[in-house]
Order: sequence, then structure tokens, then C-alpha cells
Amino acid sequence: MTMKRSESAAQYNAHLLFATAFVIVLADVFTKTLIRSILPVNQYIPVLPFFQIAHFQNTGITFGLFQYDFLRWLLVAVALGVAVAIGLSCKHHRLKSHLLAWGLVMGGALGNALDRIFIGTVTDFLYFGVPNTKYFWPAFNIADAALVVGALVLIWHAWKKE
Repeated sequence: MTMKRSESAAQYNAHLLFATAFVIVLADVFTKTLIRSILPVNQYIPVLPFFQIAHFQNTGITFGLFQYDFLRWLLVAVALGVAVAIGLSCKHHRLKSHLLAWGLVMGGALGNALDRIFIGTVTDFLYFGVPNTKYFWPAFNIADAALVVGALVLIWHAWKKE
């Protein structure tokens, strides 16, 4: 019994999507755990004049927006819903392109959801800016970066198509 070409392509797509998401979640959990173990909250280690490794706890969404404690479980539900929708879309062969981008979005959503479930906040540690000045970019983490990059790639391809 041989597999049809479309079945093997669908399996490849599923493997690419889930492998990408898994690598993002693994890298995100590892780096956040490392930061929490070596750096006290609200402290930073200068790396470059404009970049620090920091330890911030974020109750909001990507880049520290909407920091309200009551949103915790709503954000978990949205993240898990996004991940399930992406996974089911891939399983039912609706996602046939840009699987790497979809995997980034899925992995980013799951990475931050895990923090919210088990810690109550999201650990952010990549900080571009000059501490104690008005010159900064909100701190973020690997999950945030994956979500934003994946979403931008998907938006770019949707816009380019029109």
C-alpha cells in the first residue's frame, strides 16, 4: 500500500507546522526558565549600549500592551484557541502554504500561554533601549518575536496576493 502524493505532502506540512511550533515553545520555555533562575525581577544585564537582557513579568499581551491581571485566563483561552485552530486547519488540509509562519504563530501563542497557566505572568527578557530613559522598545521574549514575525509574514503574503 503506497501513500498518495497529496497525503505525503499533507504529512510533511503537518510535520513542518508542528516541528516549528515545538522548537519555538522549547526555546521559549528554556530561555524564560533560565532568565527566572539567574536574574531577579526588574533587573537587567547590559549587553550593548542599546540592548539588555532583563527580567520583567508581563500580565499583558505582546510587548507589554494591556497589562490587566483579569485578562490572564481570557488570553490563555485565546492563545489555546489560536493554536487549536491552526492545528485543525493543518490536519484538515486547509493550510497548504506559509506553514513556517503558521508554526511561528502557533508556537508563540503556546509559549506565552504556558507562562500564563503555570506562572501567572509572561516572562519578558529581551530589552532594546537605554534603561532609566525615555528611549526604549518594550521588552519581549522568543514567543512574542515568533508571533509577530509569523503574523507579519502572513500579512505580507495576504497583502502581496491582492
